[in-house]
Amino acid sequence: MLANAKYVGEWAWGRTTTVRDSRGRKKQVPVPAGQEVTRDRPDLRIVEQGMWDRAAARLTELGKAFGYKDGQKRRGPWPNPADVYPRSPLGGVLVCGKCGAKMWQHHSNARRYYACPGARKGQCGVTAQVPAGRAEEALTAFLLDLLRGWPEWMRALYRLTCDAVRAAADRVPEERERDARRAAELDRQIRNLVGTLADGRLTSAVVAARLREAEAEQVEVDRRLAGYAEAGSAAVALPGEGWVAARLREWAARAASGDGPSSLLRPALTSVTAELVVATGKKRGFVRLRFRVNAWAVQAGNWLRRAARRFGLLS
Repeated sequence: MLANAKYVGEWAWGRTTTVRDSRGRKKQVPVPAGQEVTRDRPDLRIVEQGMWDRAAARLTELGKAFGYKDGQKRRGPWPNPADVYPRSPLGGVLVCGKCGAKMWQHHSNARRYYACPGARKGQCGVTAQVPAGRAEEALTAFLLDLLRGWPEWMRALYRLTCDAVRAAADRVPEERERDARRAAELDRQIRNLVGTLADGRLTSAVVAARLREAEAEQVEVDRRLAGYAEAGSAAVALPGEGWVAARLREWAARAASGDGPSSLLRPALTSVTAELVVATGKKRGFVRLRFRVNAWAVQAGNWLRRAARRFGLLS
């Protein structure tokens, strides 16, 4: 449905032809390029062009992520959707220390846990489960303590925060001019569309939908222009180290409370391995987690931009 061009008024005929083999069996095959017949029927369009273009762009992204690759066998392996769209903070990052399989999140009533998929199939001896909440809280607390107790990282965070504020301030004149041009163009489009509909020269659901989109975009552009006017031409006041530290504490509290462990743990952890520890003479034991942390000097810039957007430094 999302790739059917009839929804945007493009109708085609003769894309395939029927051929017969020596035994008279029929088969539909594509015709050579350029031999099909295509007609534009705007009166039959039911999907606005902008929405169609966004859907096509999204389908292209999904094709690159999950489609067949060059040289890949017809039924070759595809990436696990859970790796691309994780549904838990440690899902796919946490691996079994014995068989190396990725451990995924499971639910048992209100309890969440991570388990080795090989244990259910009898292929791995690690049957112990990793309590999801306790593991995520412990790793988050460790990472946040590491950040708060690293003076060099805090100084780098403050420096990058000031750089981000200066960069955002430098972009304001260019963005103001761009939005002003867009506001004038939207005003012209809205007047034309309203005039066309008011005269009764055209009655179209597509035109009415485009008018609503233009009006909604105009409201957003006007909001940004009002923000530029409030900022004025005054010099931008850079935050102090105390302000940055306070924002980091707020962000850390939200992450520790469960508001953002996924965004914290997945970028920060290179790998997490679950190892089964059983004392001598015992049959049951516990799971020990071993993990590696990414270099903070590399991650600080990305984390800063996320924190800056959240606390109003960047749009």
